[in-house]
Amino acid sequence: MATSVWKEIELDERALRLGRERDLSLLEANIVSRLLHPRLEGAYFNQEPLSFDIQIPNLDESAKFIAKAIKDGKKILVHGDYDTDGIMGTTILYSGLKSLKANVSFFIPSRFENGYGLSSCSVDAAKREKADVVLTVDCGTNSKDVQIELESLGVALVVTDHHIPEKENLVDSFLVNPFLGNDEEAKMLSGATVGYLLLRKVAENLNEILPEEPFLRLCGIATVSDVVPIGAFNWNLCKKAFSALQSSPSPGLNALLKKCPMPPYRCHHIAFYLSPRLNAAGRMEDANLVLDILLERDLERAEDLVEKLEELNTTRRYLQAQMAEEIEKNFGDDDLPFLFCASERFHLGLLGPVASRLCQEKNKSVFLISVDGESATGSARSVEDVDITSLLRESEGIFKRLGGHERAAGFTLETSNIVKLREFLEKKYKISDSPKESVNYYFFIQPKQTEIVWEILGKLDPIEPSIKHPCFALETKQLSPPKIIKDKHLLWNIPLNNGRSVSAFYFDALSKISKIPTNERLIVGRILPDKLRSNPNFFFEVKDII
Repeated sequence: MATSVWKEIELDERALRLGRERDLSLLEANIVSRLLHPRLEGAYFNQEPLSFDIQIPNLDESAKFIAKAIKDGKKILVHGDYDTDGIMGTTILYSGLKSLKANVSFFIPSRFENGYGLSSCSVDAAKREKADVVLTVDCGTNSKDVQIELESLGVALVVTDHHIPEKENLVDSFLVNPFLGNDEEAKMLSGATVGYLLLRKVAENLNEILPEEPFLRLCGIATVSDVVPIGAFNWNLCKKAFSALQSSPSPGLNALLKKCPMPPYRCHHIAFYLSPRLNAAGRMEDANLVLDILLERDLERAEDLVEKLEELNTTRRYLQAQMAEEIEKNFGDDDLPFLFCASERFHLGLLGPVASRLCQEKNKSVFLISVDGESATGSARSVEDVDITSLLRESEGIFKRLGGHERAAGFTLETSNIVKLREFLEKKYKISDSPKESVNYYFFIQPKQTEIVWEILGKLDPIEPSIKHPCFALETKQLSPPKIIKDKHLLWNIPLNNGRSVSAFYFDALSKISKIPTNERLIVGRILPDKLRSNPNFFFEVKDII
């Protein structure tokens, strides 16, 4: 009956040590051992406060320059990016500088007309806004060519970014990028957080007190959405951000949060409900819609804008499912250690999310390319043991533009180079190797431990993204007999303490299993926030029956 290979998680040496040293139950010690990255032990057990003692090269000098520009009445153009990290960063810098009485405006390029990062459209925007300074967030590190063009017009460039620097086109003006330094904690920051740290320094230089909110909550959203590593700083930042989201004064953000399960908020609320909506604007039309929502102070107007975003997200989900189905039907080749697909029919804005979904489902790296005449744009997602951006940088003469992180990359290339890229990947991935068998892991728990597990997961959240979240398993004989819902789903009740219960739901179960399970089975799945109930505010999403 099982649709996957499953293995129970047993106590290991670290779990036993944590149990002894931290006085944890065996259940909690086992879960913490598996889900708490070793670098987070201090933050988790000692409840260290959020400290802004982060070292980033050029941060102080850049802050002084921006502060002086504000004092001198110079026009500052905040240049962002169209993904959630870039949008949050743009909102932080624009609203923060405005509160510091700066003469400031913002610009976010179009994914479809301009592409990622600084380009000729950035120069045009600087001219149009009559900017004296272009201040970037989440982009700009490798834009020496644009820097030269801006400076020829008398426009200064200040870059805040977290993308990996390249020697060939590295800017040499004010560049605030953690990867130029040696602070490993700083290298885990989102682009929005790097921008926020600059904003704090600017306020210090102006002898102004800048409140942490609304900025921290936006940094938290960016941190989860951009899937950056979670170090102690990011862990503490997210804890404060998630708490602050429950009392946001922003009409637009509150309207967006109504689309999520009920608080308290966790990574899941952002990654699976909030971030897809925020990204939908830039993927389908114009990312400026999200800026309008976040900056709007009229409740009715904010709700109207959110409904427009909701319509875009609904369209995004439909087209994304269609695209994934087409790839499965026409491009699937299980003998290859990676999935490589190029088509004129692929929606440019959906390459990333579809690649992410297929990477998770197939446990192999995925390369999707949208072809438009002689030019093509691609997105790549990798499995855990492949640094995708570093791998692609080993190629020579294939890409026109390339950027990204360990697990994700974006690129442009000439259509004639698509075959060369595939040949390069075949050599790198050793085509003779078979894909690794995917093994899924679970913790065996008793029904009444479900609520305890939910609380443990809440204390651990946010969990380092590189750690694959295991599932939990319950014996069906300890549950109520399953009910068939709408002739295709299965529903169990899991008994909790104090006479309460929580639902276990197996979506589309009867298309995956041949018969209703007996009492001698295990249901395995995830414990997730429930959008419909508040007490308890979670449910059990069944993934398989073994």
